[in-house]
Amino acid sequence: MSLVLQARNVVTMKIEKRGKYAGVKVHLDEEECLTYTQFFFAISAGLAELHAEQPAIKLGVRLGKKITLLLKEEPNLLKPRTDEEIQHELLVELESATQKIAAIKAGGDWKGVHIT
Repeated sequence: MSLVLQARNVVTMKIEKRGKYAGVKVHLDEEECLTYTQFFFAISAGLAELHAEQPAIKLGVRLGKKITLLLKEEPNLLKPRTDEEIQHELLVELESATQKIAAIKAGGDWKGVHIT
C-alpha cells in the first residue's frame, strides 16, 4: 500500500541567515510542517514510497534552492560568526524586542516591527 500526500502550490517557507550561528533559520507555515510530519509518519509506517513528486520532496528541493540563492548573497553563511557579529545581532534582537513590546502595549501590530 502506498500513500500519496497532496500539496498546495503556494509555498510560504522562509529562510534567513542565522545571526549568532553559522547556517540558516527555516520558517515553515502550519501546512508545510504537516506535509513533513505526515510524510515522516507515512514513510516510517511503510505507507509511502520516496519519489520526486512527493510534496515533502518538492519542499526539500525548494529549500535547497533557497539556501543556494542565500549562499550566493551571503558567502560566509556557513562560517561561524565573529564576536562583533554576535554582539551586533544581540543588540538588534534587544531593540526589536523592546519595540515589539511597546507596540503590543500601545495596542499596535508587533508583527510590523522590523529592525535590521
